[in-house]
Amino acid sequence: MVIDEIAAVPFAAWPLALLHTPPWWLWLAVFIAWRLADIVKPFPARRFESLPGGWGIVMDDLMSAVYVGVAFWAYFRIGWIQGAM
Repeated sequence: MVIDEIAAVPFAAWPLALLHTPPWWLWLAVFIAWRLADIVKPFPARRFESLPGGWGIVMDDLMSAVYVGVAFWAYFRIGWIQGAM
């Protein structure tokens, strides 16, 4: 593990804190969604790679994690998951 993964995963998983006890498969779904977003690098995440030093590596992962976190929050907010908010 490196710092970009350690920093990004909590940003992707923050919506799980809205659930009383999230099932294990939601944790796995968030992690897989984040990894896919990290690989695809949706706009503007790829642009952050050009930041100097290690900042670009960390910031592109954080941006991908924010996308995943917002997507899961919206998913829970709509109420498709039993017991969400």
